[in-house]
Amino acid sequence: MRFVKDARVWLFAATFLTVSFAGASFSGVMDYHKPLTIFYGLPFAVSLLSILLAHEVGHYVAARWWGTEVDGPYFIPVPLFLGTFGAFIRIKSSVPNRTALCDIGASGPWVGIAATLVIWLLIYPFRLELPQLLVYQVRFAVFVGFLVTVINLFPIGSLDGGHLIYALFGGFGRNRVGYIMALSFLSTMVFVLVFKSAISPLTFFILYLVGGGMRHPPTDDDAVPVDWKRKV
Repeated sequence: MRFVKDARVWLFAATFLTVSFAGASFSGVMDYHKPLTIFYGLPFAVSLLSILLAHEVGHYVAARWWGTEVDGPYFIPVPLFLGTFGAFIRIKSSVPNRTALCDIGASGPWVGIAATLVIWLLIYPFRLELPQLLVYQVRFAVFVGFLVTVINLFPIGSLDGGHLIYALFGGFGRNRVGYIMALSFLSTMVFVLVFKSAISPLTFFILYLVGGGMRHPPTDDDAVPVDWKRKV
């Protein structure tokens, strides 16, 4: 019964439906008079949600490895465009040090990118034999998987990029880290504005609000340095 009452289960189920709807819609096979045609979007839903889940599991395992209490993942269903705003885990206790923060912040992107590549490598050799609807949806999910990882690496407070910036430079003090985040963020925004990009400038404003700006909470011991392997 606790499983049934868990909000994470219902959020995942709702997200599965909204992402399936998105996949069927942008593929041009959604018939609003036949609700079951939503399931033509299954290739997109299964691929994209697998990537997002892998990303969050990476964070979760790294956090538990370091003894940090976490909860989730929580998926965010949205009945527009991609069908979701992604997923997140909640960090419910403080992070021991900057080394732990580096591992927690980096593990999500690493595992998420690995899952993205695996999905594409599984489908690529058979792309000519498989139904084009399936290939098209999986290919788009792979593109979104890469894009989500890039966006998560923006150097803003609670995003993965913010965690990594603080892990690398937190020993300089919180104020200086804020300046480094701001400089990195503005440089990235200028790059996106100058060069043609799939990322809208509006995305920066939304991420700034959602990500908590240029502030990041300290770890239990910011004095512990990050080793050279993690810096690389």
